[in-house]
Amino acid sequence: MKTLSIDIETYSSIDLTKSGVYKYTQNDFEILLIAYAYDDEEIKIIDLKNNEKIPENLKKDILDERIIKTAFNANFERVCLSKYFNTYLSPKMFRCTQVHALYLGLPHGLDNVAKSLRLKEQKLEEGKSLIRFFMKKENLDLLTSNSESIKKTEAIKKYEDFKKYCINDVRVERSIRKVLEKVKLPESEQKLWELDQEINDRGVLVDINLLKNAIYYDNIFKSNLIEKLKTITNINNPKSNNQMKDYLKSLGVEVNSLSKESVGDLLNSCEVKKNPHYEKIKEVLDLRAMLNKTSTKKYEAMKRCMCDDERIRGLFQFYGANRTGRWAGRLVQVQNLPQNKMSNLEEVREKIRNEINTNFPSRKKNFNYDFNINSYLYNQENLSDILSQLIRTTFIPKKNHRFIIADFSAIEARIIAYLSDEKWRIDVFNTHGKIYEASASKMF
Repeated sequence: MKTLSIDIETYSSIDLTKSGVYKYTQNDFEILLIAYAYDDEEIKIIDLKNNEKIPENLKKDILDERIIKTAFNANFERVCLSKYFNTYLSPKMFRCTQVHALYLGLPHGLDNVAKSLRLKEQKLEEGKSLIRFFMKKENLDLLTSNSESIKKTEAIKKYEDFKKYCINDVRVERSIRKVLEKVKLPESEQKLWELDQEINDRGVLVDINLLKNAIYYDNIFKSNLIEKLKTITNINNPKSNNQMKDYLKSLGVEVNSLSKESVGDLLNSCEVKKNPHYEKIKEVLDLRAMLNKTSTKKYEAMKRCMCDDERIRGLFQFYGANRTGRWAGRLVQVQNLPQNKMSNLEEVREKIRNEINTNFPSRKKNFNYDFNINSYLYNQENLSDILSQLIRTTFIPKKNHRFIIADFSAIEARIIAYLSDEKWRIDVFNTHGKIYEASASKMF
């Protein structure tokens, strides 16, 4: 049975790195180029942007489950081609060369794998600049415009280089695959990757009302924090590290860093506690810590990568940790969600989820943040912390289903200790469980 190597170049106004491939393929997505080769045959390219057609035999083979398709990061080709043909392409008909490389402890990127293997065939360095160039719609439109200009001539020349780049990626991927095939990828790993693809394809549903309202409340809350900090400090931009350092210096406190750890140490230091302005310093730094809370940015990440059916897909990277094969979180990083410890979580969630439409006919940027929510919600508390605790609840099961939530503590460290029969580590987990402290003690 033949093997079909594929690489494609695409366009979409959606940012692939921030939104993921599933969101990327919506709206104005298009495939520009398809480079392909059967086994060791000559690599061919199809220029879809200039109206070249996919040969019927190739189309048939792409859709045929018996023909194995290979690509480096095959998820991208599979999802994009599924969109193009408007047909679900099963992961069972694909083999991912990236997964095979990661299984053998090699790097993530095609270029780095080729370098690590010291192959004759290497990824073309100008590829990144060509991708950036054709990510701009105005440059892409030059290819099919009627006008004759220097810009169009330059764009056509770059596009010819883009074709060579696409062809070369197939050549490099094929060379990598031939080397890696000397050590077969276990069937169990292929099955796991297929399961991973099904999980990422299915995605998870998002509570759109809660998502929108959480972003809105967070923006209002932080706008008010900024105004409050401006009033107290009289500086233009309370988010600016330099301006804040200058302000603290005027109060007799010099700092090199305003990181969370540094601020904690600063406020606990005896010298600063003796400062006559200590209460003001503490208030300002506490307000700034609320302003800079990063976990609520997950709401913005959810919004960026949510598909039209209100599902987020592509949240997991198979073999993200390539020494152990552990999955890694992508886009929203669901493997590191803040815990929710509120006793009245459901009540608070429903209040935030349903409040906005009835209570805010006028959405001004700055006004007193009386959200008309019970005092437990905002009574001098950090609203960002409350919203942070609600992040988990933004992911919801579909109708007549429920989520079972499990949080595996130090799962990787525990499993590796068990597999390697590292008795002292197993003893730590069986007793106090403080593996970091125990490891440091052994080291020093």
